[in-house]
Amino acid sequence: MKGNIDNGERLSIEESKLNDLKRFIENRINEIEKEIALWKALLEIIERRIQGEAVKSFEKHERVPEREYYEALRGKSEKLVSEIFDERGILLAKIYERNGEIVVRPSSKVKVRIESKEFKQFFIRKVLGGIKRENPNFKYKIFDRSGILIEIILKNIANDREKRRIQGAIKWTFKKFLI
Repeated sequence: MKGNIDNGERLSIEESKLNDLKRFIENRINEIEKEIALWKALLEIIERRIQGEAVKSFEKHERVPEREYYEALRGKSEKLVSEIFDERGILLAKIYERNGEIVVRPSSKVKVRIESKEFKQFFIRKVLGGIKRENPNFKYKIFDRSGILIEIILKNIANDREKRRIQGAIKWTFKKFLI
């Protein structure tokens, strides 16, 4: 009797279908895991590229002759908004607001070497580059004279958290360059 299938055969067919379904699901999971690994690798490449661009933008920072720098400042009003001191009360930097920009100037007792590891890798790459990744509108310019920082101009700071992060980084970095 061809039409009659006993219980044993029925279970065997059902087990076979379940095993096929299990293998299909396992294969699909493996494919998805491979795809996720690929997406993660692409994301890492993009993040490295973004970080690299932050470094490149620093490496091509604006170098302005001293005379031109001071001529450009002439007529622009500045408002002192903050001063940063170390734990001993030594002034490290003054922060001004000028035409909607934040201007950071080291005190005369601080000589920040822009090529130093502390400035380049920590302050520029980690802090400013990190803010740039979170806030694509954020921009900055670094002005120096003979490799010594004159000022940093920050544009489009989005919130107080970014301001506090920058101030903390200024304090940590500039302390390294007290004379």
